[in-house]
Amino acid sequence: MGSINTTKNEDITPDLISLIGDVKDEGSNMMDDIGDIYKNAMQDVTPIGDTQQLWSLTLVESFGDMDRYISSEADYFDPVVDGHIVYGPIFSDLQRRWWFWYLNAVLGGDYDVKVGAGNKMEGNDYPSEAFDNADADVTARVNEFLDYLVGD
Repeated sequence: MGSINTTKNEDITPDLISLIGDVKDEGSNMMDDIGDIYKNAMQDVTPIGDTQQLWSLTLVESFGDMDRYISSEADYFDPVVDGHIVYGPIFSDLQRRWWFWYLNAVLGGDYDVKVGAGNKMEGNDYPSEAFDNADADVTARVNEFLDYLVGD
């Protein structure tokens, strides 16, 4: 059997530490870019009303160098994405006008006219559609990072 003798070279250690820091920084930049790619892809498919709240309340948060989380601060995000029951009936013209203003201006949607309680509004899973649409751009950004790692 053979053996390998290693010694610490004081000149190499700072270079390795610097290289590790550079790779970590570049990886974090890549994750920022991927978060932005996904958020921008959501803009194309988000149901946007006049107030643009559903889009403007979408956030990309950082939870460390390599963790990004995309979420919405809109309190009606879940009912839009998952769907919800349409309660009724609407008893007055004022309620109807308010509801359809809210639907168009805030939620960015529309309904087929239905009468009675218990009607289910189907969800709009636009975040999944946006993520699928962004796959090519995300792959390109990851490949750019991999090229950086191997020096290509």
